[in-house]
Amino acid sequence: MLEVAQVPSEHLEEFKSIRKFKIFNTNNLWLNLPALKRVMETENLDLEIIINQKSLDDGQPVVQLETAAGAAIKHFKGAHGVNVPRKRFLPVKSCSDLLLIKSDIYSLEHGQLIINPSRMFENTPVIKLGDHFKKVSYLAPTKAFLLLGQSLTSFLICADPTVPKAVQEDPEDH
Repeated sequence: MLEVAQVPSEHLEEFKSIRKFKIFNTNNLWLNLPALKRVMETENLDLEIIINQKSLDDGQPVVQLETAAGAAIKHFKGAHGVNVPRKRFLPVKSCSDLLLIKSDIYSLEHGQLIINPSRMFENTPVIKLGDHFKKVSYLAPTKAFLLLGQSLTSFLICADPTVPKAVQEDPEDH
């Protein structure tokens, strides 16, 4: 299993493509505890350390060190993955993902997100928000976008919608 932090930057968009990779890691592990105990007592798990370059809100670069628990699968005989349909897995790792599940496309019923039955398409629309929307607090002024519509297939915002277009453009482009 490959984690996003292990992917070279020039291949990042390709790695994130759900058209190319139909099956991906959901970071859910189900373990047999006696098997885990046996492996921990008899083997060295020796998990690879992943170096994840990040930056703080003030722009200061930091390094996050992590291990991919899914990489331990090689230590367990008979271990296997389970293919869960996309409609049962709605990850929220970005503001784009959050906007999708907070929109009128989904509703919460008995603790489960359900796609709106009046939606014209069964698949989930592609939502991409620009760099301005990296933090949840930046998403708050976009409440109007929560009504995305039942026929939406994709939604893209590249710039800050609260700044007039004339301010966003580079004067050297004219």
